[in-house]
Amino acid sequence: MSMREPKPHLRIIYPHSLIQAGRRWHTRAYSIENQQFRDYALGRIVSAKLCDDISAKNEKDDEAWMANVRVRLVAHPDLNPDQENMIRFEYFGKTAARVDTCRGALVNYYIYDIRAAIDTATQKPPEYQLAVANVDEIKKWLFPLK
Repeated sequence: MSMREPKPHLRIIYPHSLIQAGRRWHTRAYSIENQQFRDYALGRIVSAKLCDDISAKNEKDDEAWMANVRVRLVAHPDLNPDQENMIRFEYFGKTAARVDTCRGALVNYYIYDIRAAIDTATQKPPEYQLAVANVDEIKKWLFPLK
């Protein structure tokens, strides 16, 4: 099942990895229908059947899985100086920023998990105390904003 097709439907996928992203487990898999790699929430899979054939695509063909993406985190720019110093102390060891690396396919899950703003004009404190400073560099890996 999916948000686009909430009723159970047949999908042929070839998984290569299991990932816990936030509170849910996903499989990263090649989709025959979409001809691309995608994430599938395990809780939405109604049933599964092992296929006899082998996929022509594997994890090494999954660009988003193989990419190491650097995400630069800073204090949200709308924080006052005292709040910014507190965030620097708490998250960055008193430095100005922190750079974490994750797989391209997991960038969105990582940003969501740490509650960092990618659009500081609409994602404001106090809900967002961190912000992604290199959004333009990582834009390729982000889900579209609503």
